[in-house]
Amino acid sequence: MAATCNKDSGPTTDSTNMRIVLLGTPGAGKSATGNTILGRDVFREETGSGKSVLGKREVEGRTITVIDTPGIYSTTLTKEQLNEEMKRCISLSSPGPNVFLLVIRLERFTQEDRNALSWIQENF
Repeated sequence: MAATCNKDSGPTTDSTNMRIVLLGTPGAGKSATGNTILGRDVFREETGSGKSVLGKREVEGRTITVIDTPGIYSTTLTKEQLNEEMKRCISLSSPGPNVFLLVIRLERFTQEDRNALSWIQENF
């Protein structure tokens, strides 16, 4: 849940919307994870698209928004392009994400995953 601070009334909770940003390396399963969260096929599971894709679904009166991002350390994007795409991703989740979900493969936590985690910590 997103909590905001209102000068007059103190903290308030937005219980009607959930905005989730999926982060991870290429091929980690971000699209499949987003499809599972939304309960339907919204995201195509193809690597190298280079663009963030937004999917939404209403569940019991709540809007669930999932943003599937390009892979961190993608071979198709420069560092500058990735930074610009992440800015676009944040704007897609306006007023801001509730959750950054790091998606990693179950087999093992690789050096590439460690690098992705470091990148997330530095940029968010």
